[in-house]
Amino acid sequence: MRTPQEPVCSFRDWDAGALQVKWNRVDENILASTHDRSLHIWDRRKGVTPLKTILAHERSIRGLDWNRTRRTGVVTCSLDKTVKFWDYSRGDEPERILRTNTPVWRARHTPFGWGLMTMPKRGDTTLYLWDRRAQGDKPADPVATFPGHKGLVHEFVWRAKGGEDEHGNDARQFQLVTCSEDHQVKLWPVKEETLVALGHEKDKPIRFRLTRKGADYRTFRKEPMTNPEHERFTELNPPLATFSAKPARRTAVWKRRAMGMGFMTSAAQKRKELDDQGQRSAADWMKGVQFEPASSDLNSMSSSALWNVESLGTELSQVGLKFPDVEFEAANVSERKCTISLSGPWGMDNDEAFVRLHLVFPDEYPEGKPPFFELEETSGVSNHRRQEMTRFLTRIGAMHARKGRPCLEACLRYLVGEKSANTRWRVRREGDSDDETDTEGTSMEDSMVLSGTIKQ
Repeated sequence: MRTPQEPVCSFRDWDAGALQVKWNRVDENILASTHDRSLHIWDRRKGVTPLKTILAHERSIRGLDWNRTRRTGVVTCSLDKTVKFWDYSRGDEPERILRTNTPVWRARHTPFGWGLMTMPKRGDTTLYLWDRRAQGDKPADPVATFPGHKGLVHEFVWRAKGGEDEHGNDARQFQLVTCSEDHQVKLWPVKEETLVALGHEKDKPIRFRLTRKGADYRTFRKEPMTNPEHERFTELNPPLATFSAKPARRTAVWKRRAMGMGFMTSAAQKRKELDDQGQRSAADWMKGVQFEPASSDLNSMSSSALWNVESLGTELSQVGLKFPDVEFEAANVSERKCTISLSGPWGMDNDEAFVRLHLVFPDEYPEGKPPFFELEETSGVSNHRRQEMTRFLTRIGAMHARKGRPCLEACLRYLVGEKSANTRWRVRREGDSDDETDTEGTSMEDSMVLSGTIKQ
C-alpha cells in the first residue's frame, strides 16, 4: 500500500548529487539527470539501473534539455564552455559540439524552428540564439543575440501568443522574457527574419507546442472584469500585488492617537517589528519598476499614449519619495488605482486626524480627465469636512487636467496641510524650478485661484 511519505521510485548516482533533472517531452516514462560531469538516462519502468550513462563533459554539467520532437535527443551544457547534442540511442559520442567563450549555465531548445538559446554563467550578460541543425564540431555564429542587461542574466523563458489560423497553420507570435541581477526584467520581441533563419514556417501546421493542445490562452496583463453593480471605490478589486510596510515612528504615533489606540508594550512592539521585516510598501516596490517601450514604439506613440504606458507608475513612485510619511497601502498601475493613508489637520480644532484616500485614474489622465477621489469615513473627520475635502480635491484635479499635468503631488500637499484651501494655487509647466512661488504667473491662463476656507 502506497504512503505519501515514500517515493514511488527513486534514482541515484553513487558519486555525485543531481544538478538537473528533466522528463522526456515525448516519452512520459523516460527522464534524464546530470551528476557532476555525467549524464544518466532513466526509465522508471526498469528499476534503478540507468538505460544509458555518458561521461558528457570535462567539467560540471549545469544545463539539460530534451529535444521537443525526438525521443532520444538531449542537449547538455557545462562549465567547460561547450554545449553538446546527444542521441543516446546511437552511442557515447555527441552529434554536435557548440563551443562558446564563457561557461554555459543553461541551454534550451526554442519553441519554434530548430533554435537553441544559451545563457552564460559568468563574464557575459548577453544571451545567444543558435541554429542546432549544423553537424559535428564546427565553428558557428549565433543567429541572434540579446544584449542589454547590465548584470548577469539569471533566467529566461519563452512566451507564445495566438495559435492556429483559420487554415490550421501556425499563427503564433513569440517573446523572450529575461531577468537579471541588475534588478530588471526585459521582454524581447523575436524578429521575423530570426524565425525564418531557424526554420520556423508559419504557413504549415504547428510542429510542437509550449502548452497542451486546446489549453486556453491566459494573460495577466489586466485583472478579470468584475460586476459593475458592485464596483465602488471602497471595494476596490484585489491588486496584482499589494505590499505592506511598517509605518515610520512619527506616523505610528499620530495614527494611534487619531484612532484612539493604546501603545504597545515593548515585547509586542518587538514581535511586530520581526513580523514586518522583509515586507515592502507598494511605493517602495514601484521604485524599482520602470516601463521602457521600445524605441520603435516611441516614434509612433502620442504623448498621451506614452504617459499612459509608463508615467503613472513613475508619478506614484516619485510622489512616494517626496512624502515619506504618506503610506501607499495599495497600488495597481495596470488597473490605474491606488490607496493612500496619511495624517493631516482635519480633526476637531485642526488636530491631526487619520485620512485614507482611494484614487482611480481614468485612461485620459492627466491630459483629459482628473482622478476620481473618495475619502473613507473615519471617526476623526466630520462628514461635512470630508465632503468639503473631496470637493476641493476634485477642483485641484480639474485645474491640473486643464493644463494636462499630473495632480497627485498637489493633492497630497493639500491633505498633509502644506497648503490650505484659501492659498493661491498654480499649475507648474515643464521647466519651472522648484523655488518659484505659487503666486507667480497668476493670470487666468496660467493659474486658477481656489478659495473658500473649509469649515468643520
